Amino acid sequence: MHGKPVIGTNHGGIPEIVHEGENGHLVPQGDIRCLALALLDILTDEEKARTMGLKGYQMAIRDFGWEAATTKLLESYGVLPDLA
Repeated sequence: MHGKPVIGTNHGGIPEIVHEGENGHLVPQGDIRCLALALLDILTDEEKARTMGLKGYQMAIRDFGWEAATTKLLESYGVLPDLA
């Protein structure tokens, strides 16, 4: 939600949120070298970092913003919102 690229491990549910090369980097759990390379990639390429951050922000708003949260809540109660 802050428009920054993220680095996460390729473990659990993290790959559902972090899309390699799109909004950040996924690294194998416990692989310090891979983590260091991912950090260097983001820290040394300002344009790539900005683009990844923007894509992450757009995904966060689309999937987890107030409108998405409200829709999911209403759907859980069996009420479908009229978004027209």
